[in-house]
Amino acid sequence: MTTDFLSYSEIQRRLHTHYLRQYEIPIEHFVSLPLPTKRLGDPGYAGFAAPAVRHPQISLKVAPPDRWWMISATSGRLMLYALQKAYSFAPDQDWEMVQVDTLPLSVAEREAGMNTLANFLDALAIDFFTAARSDNSTRKACLEVLETYIGSSLLPLFRALTPDFFIWLEEKS
Repeated sequence: MTTDFLSYSEIQRRLHTHYLRQYEIPIEHFVSLPLPTKRLGDPGYAGFAAPAVRHPQISLKVAPPDRWWMISATSGRLMLYALQKAYSFAPDQDWEMVQVDTLPLSVAEREAGMNTLANFLDALAIDFFTAARSDNSTRKACLEVLETYIGSSLLPLFRALTPDFFIWLEEKS
């Protein structure tokens, strides 16, 4: 029996208009990229939101996440929505506010990088969900793009949210 999975691009598109974005997540919050995971047993895409301080003259500052969610990779339905204080995605971690250094890129360069990342995740998420063989160099390239666009200050949050996906990306097969 073959399961059809929603692509990364489709999940991203759906999240832009999802009721979580409309009603549950404050507008001023930083909202993470959704990343593939099987942390709840079934394939899904997980994300988090955190209070953020934005100012034109300083870098974005992101407080510890206060909520997270997971969307089914097969149905696109919400699998979990939790406030960190009720059900933490990393209960052993003590997060602090971080300053996010932005890459010195033009809007076009940043957009091209995010499109590259989406293309990698469209291709690799299905392999991850099905435990199919995938090319080491493609996984490594995806990891490098993720590290570049997420940034070193936020990367620990993403690794804690989707540890299985990062372990898989770093696997040598």
